[in-house]
Amino acid sequence: ISRLRGASLVPIINDETRSVHSEDYVYGFEHRGMAIIIKGDWKLSNIDLPFEMKNFKLFNLKNDMGETNDLRNVYPSVYDDLIKEWKTYEKEVGVVIPTPTE
Repeated sequence: ISRLRGASLVPIINDETRSVHSEDYVYGFEHRGMAIIIKGDWKLSNIDLPFEMKNFKLFNLKNDMGETNDLRNVYPSVYDDLIKEWKTYEKEVGVVIPTPTE
């Protein structure tokens, strides 16, 4: 049995801290071929179907909460870092991307 990822919200509720995770904490999620990785203020998102690595887009959540401005060409090193994080997450949790059917 694997343990769930996460952290207690008690320190925030008790007003002991303003953050549950450190800035380098990586949150990943995949569901039905759509995927995200969040690290600090950055979000790597792939919601185009069928899933292809080239469809990942980069957003800065601090400055663009509506995710309207893809920054992958503006911050290529951040994009590359989050792609590496995605590949690590994908391998760690055993992501299986659905194969499209005709």
